[in-house]
Amino acid sequence: MRIFATTDTVKPVDCHHTSMQRRRFLASAGALGSGALAGCLDGAIGGIGSEDGADGTTTLQTLALESLDVGASPGGQVQVAPPDTVTVLDFFATWCAPCKPQLDELARVADEVGGTIAIRSITSETDRDAVASFWRNHGGPWPVLLDPDVDVTRAIGVEGLPTTVVLDREGTVQWRHAGLARAGTVRDTLDDVRG
Repeated sequence: MRIFATTDTVKPVDCHHTSMQRRRFLASAGALGSGALAGCLDGAIGGIGSEDGADGTTTLQTLALESLDVGASPGGQVQVAPPDTVTVLDFFATWCAPCKPQLDELARVADEVGGTIAIRSITSETDRDAVASFWRNHGGPWPVLLDPDVDVTRAIGVEGLPTTVVLDREGTVQWRHAGLARAGTVRDTLDDVRG
């Protein structure tokens, strides 16, 4: 599968070596985990998923991932970025200590903005039982999506966990934050993106 990206910092996914890529990602995410606690990297980036997919490319607005049927997560296929909807993507792992409070921060955002945005939590972990158990204890009232081939994770350019990304109504990345993103910061970003 290839995910269309219009920035030169995001490369198409080559699925021939996804298992090796997943191991590399997990190793780098583990190494960056302590750095994510100490600080964050943020900044506006753009371009991912800005095409409509008419030429057969996959965009974040045309891509669906499997969600687990646990808590408020419905199970089945769920769109990563629903069309014409500002979306928050939360990249996490069950072993990531700051990922738990990140979910609490996003739950505050969800309470304050209601149904005017979409939130998706995404993990590349393959142990469905571990993810389901984690989600029962820490998950929010939104879908938890499985990205076992690391397609979306790599397309977004996630380098540490947690990473929070805000997409505009066209599915283009407008903001990213590696490390714990406070509810007020995410809410202010959403206000800017929603206009």
